[in-house]
Amino acid sequence: MVAAAAACLPATTNAVSVPRVASTAAAWEGMEGPSASTGFVMLTDNAEAWAARWELLTDARSSIDLSTFIFDDDVFGFAVLGVLTDRALAGVKVRLLVDGRGSIALSTPFFGRDYLQELAASGDVDVHIFNPPLDELVGALLNLDATQISAGNHNKIIVVDKSIAIIGGRNVSANYFATIDENETAVVDADVLVDGTGVVAAITDVMDRGFLTWRQDKIAADVVNFSSQQDELLMFAAAMDAWVRGRIPRGESEDMLWSLQTVAKARLDHVPEPVTVVRLEARLKALLAYPSVYGVVPTSNLPRTQVTAKVVTTVSRARKQSRNDTNDTTDAFVAAIAGARRDIAIQSPSLILSPLLLEAFEAAGKRGVKITIVTNGPLSSDSRATQALFIDSWPELMARIPHLRIFTPGRPHMQHAKRAVFDDDLSFVGTYNLDPFSGQMNSETIVVTTSPAMAAETRAAIGTQRLDMDEYLVVRDGDGVVQRHPQSHPRAGAVMVVFGPRDQATADEIVQIEKVKGWLLNLQGLWDFDVMVW
Repeated sequence: MVAAAAACLPATTNAVSVPRVASTAAAWEGMEGPSASTGFVMLTDNAEAWAARWELLTDARSSIDLSTFIFDDDVFGFAVLGVLTDRALAGVKVRLLVDGRGSIALSTPFFGRDYLQELAASGDVDVHIFNPPLDELVGALLNLDATQISAGNHNKIIVVDKSIAIIGGRNVSANYFATIDENETAVVDADVLVDGTGVVAAITDVMDRGFLTWRQDKIAADVVNFSSQQDELLMFAAAMDAWVRGRIPRGESEDMLWSLQTVAKARLDHVPEPVTVVRLEARLKALLAYPSVYGVVPTSNLPRTQVTAKVVTTVSRARKQSRNDTNDTTDAFVAAIAGARRDIAIQSPSLILSPLLLEAFEAAGKRGVKITIVTNGPLSSDSRATQALFIDSWPELMARIPHLRIFTPGRPHMQHAKRAVFDDDLSFVGTYNLDPFSGQMNSETIVVTTSPAMAAETRAAIGTQRLDMDEYLVVRDGDGVVQRHPQSHPRAGAVMVVFGPRDQATADEIVQIEKVKGWLLNLQGLWDFDVMVW
């Protein structure tokens, strides 16, 4: 709850101005990191994204690096733990880094750690919890400073055999791989699979940096393991493998469950304990609820484009010495906005701008750049905190930024993809949100490409999403100037709204959002963010 208050400060003076950038090509040249050729596969379909991950993990022969913000103990999370255990027992070096805040249920002692400890005991395995919040809680309360307790590892990375990687918005949880029919919290997301040596090495370096911080807890094997979960992990991984490869005959649920149990038990060279069989059966029944990932492996038909790319990353505030340390991901966004001359399209789960980003967007709009942002409204967001800071701010953004259009879903289907395209060549995909957590708190990584083909694909994907969305609108005069309420109006000076989040949500939900906004503003003394909130 404390972490959710992160964006509550009113705007403060920005010490850094938007740079002068002549073009998107100049923005690209100025970004940190070497460029390299890479194969590039965009993963937008949730089932395909799961299939690509499963193939990588099961094919690993020497090493697996996996870093994630959220790691849930559900069908998909448990299968990942199972395949990591399987690969570790086969001699594969495994490194797992999970965020202490995002994965609190799995990482908290005496709750979900048993499975992590089981993995840690499987071979050459390093399991680390990044910045465990309980470790920092006392200091945060004594110092009235919630910054360190909230700084997280927001990267979502898989690197296999140091030769192929996936990076993007998806965490390890069912709602990132299921369809909306299977899971009402399923999201729209985007990852990229890359296989170029230089780019994969840069992503591996991001993983290395995450492991270097002292603000983490290394998970060790149980000193005394009264109840081993290794059999359960291995059997479920075998069942998932058979499911995604379509090796379970289609039929009645009871028949498919029996087939899954047969495959799972065949993975062991001994008879599992009865309690293990009971737990396994519950998980196998849950797997049957996800037919969208049945038979999705192999993924050989996914389109691959050869591009030139850079990996741009920022370390978490948990590792920084100062809030003024370099933030290369934000700098990349600002430079790309400054370099754009025609149009910008961005998909981001949240839209809470720092003064620097607002200044960049303002300048772009005044140059005549058309700006489209696809984000979440109250019907699709999973965060009242971000909606509380957005609900009255978006009209001011419309007033300040010429040529800005904002689209949000008119139904409960969360937008979780983080991607952007600038003019006809520069595109981003990664973990970076347009909010202060990404801008000033978390570790973030984006893959930047300078490719007309990828720019066109990214623009088309964002355009497709907005077709089924509501557009937020304000009143404008004949010259397009945003109009404000007159002095005689109860909301004198406020932008006149035609349609916005208050028209999407119920009255009760609006009341709750406003309560959260008041709570956040009352906690503003705990934070040192620069953020624009009205």
